Amino acid sequence: MYDFQGVLADLGIMMLYDKLTGPILHREMEGLPDEINNRTKDFLNFGKYLRAMGKEIEQYHDTLERAGKKNNFGSLPIRIFTDAIGEIPEEVYKEYLERGIDLRKTQIESMKMQEELVSLSSNSKIAKLKGNHISIFTKKENADIICKEIIELLGELEY
Repeated sequence: MYDFQGVLADLGIMMLYDKLTGPILHREMEGLPDEINNRTKDFLNFGKYLRAMGKEIEQYHDTLERAGKKNNFGSLPIRIFTDAIGEIPEEVYKEYLERGIDLRKTQIESMKMQEELVSLSSNSKIAKLKGNHISIFTKKENADIICKEIIELLGELEY
């Protein structure tokens, strides 16, 4: 599927569709510079990004299986940025609950998994950010926290 979308992107059809129907990708990243926001258009202009995404997804289950067998990362630096603490608006919660999905229970389980991952390394840290799947890095305040953590981590590494 991603190869086909890649061809459509290379032919300009994805961008044309985007122009005619409205943004396929959310490009208005809160508080980030236009230069960064405009880069998301590359996903629609260049099929190589979509084909690369397809290859990444092909490896997804194999990666999960291999990761599931690992139970100790020693002192490997691990930084987890999570939105698992976000407030769920009542109307959203009810909508999902009607479909059989308890978002609050899902949040709790997600947080347990994040904490389990943190426990696998003696050099790990979790940052609980306020946002959702995308806004944990697109909101300027969250992007600042993530960048600071990465810079700090790089400073700790020996070259």
